[in-house]
Amino acid sequence: MKLFSAILFSFLAAPIFAQCDYDATIEGDILLCPDAEGQLSTQEFDAYQWMRRAYNESTAIPIAGATNQTIAIDAFNDGLYYFSVEITHENCTEVSEEVLVDGWVFLPVTVISQGDFDIGSNGEAIICEGDSMFFELGAPYNKNITWFKDGIAIPNETSTKLTVKEEGFYTASAAPSECPDYISYLGLEINVVTISCNTNVEPVREDINVQFYPNPVNDRAIIKSTEQIDSYSVVNTNGVTLMKKLVKAKALELNLSSLLPGIYLLQLSAGSDMKTIKFIVQ
Repeated sequence: MKLFSAILFSFLAAPIFAQCDYDATIEGDILLCPDAEGQLSTQEFDAYQWMRRAYNESTAIPIAGATNQTIAIDAFNDGLYYFSVEITHENCTEVSEEVLVDGWVFLPVTVISQGDFDIGSNGEAIICEGDSMFFELGAPYNKNITWFKDGIAIPNETSTKLTVKEEGFYTASAAPSECPDYISYLGLEINVVTISCNTNVEPVREDINVQFYPNPVNDRAIIKSTEQIDSYSVVNTNGVTLMKKLVKAKALELNLSSLLPGIYLLQLSAGSDMKTIKFIVQ
């Protein structure tokens, strides 16, 4: 009987903690752009202590000096951390539920090259004078776009696609729509070279099926045609004929070892039809 009384007395004498009449909640910038700053806040109470927990930890750690109604955060230091706040009001203390501060992650800026162009031995894009090629920014970069030529911003060129007709070194900067202030740069310059392609070649029939490989060429190339080839010529970009030969075959092997590195045109004659193929010698 004495043991039961002691237990009952101990239970009645112990303080009873009840949940507060209010719930502390956290609002603010829980999804941050790269390099961005933000703020978390809770309701107005008597006292605050903000805490932070890494995703791989089980215990939230009080943040030194974080005893205000709001707390400043940034993507670099606080991204992927859980935040909570311990508040005290009218002698009652409780801890809010955690919120995860997450952040946007974007791939680097990319530019897709399109149009009628060739790639030179040093990686440069080569177009004929009067022709065009196109640069297009890869997703998600579609805001605050600036195109540059030779290190200078091109006026009035703010769309995702750029038409290129002049030689020079091109690059771009842009931001994704989700984070328009996050300006990223391509990180390289695309070299565009223009050449004269005045060969006076007449339009050719498109149904002549001719294979030419490899392209670029080191010293020898293979030609396969659906029609008998009567003759072929190799012409440089200035219109000068360097090689010419009469043949009667649907398959040929060309020895191009005498050609210097550069761009050339192969003109094939098949009856009354012509076929022109642009190729590169490395």
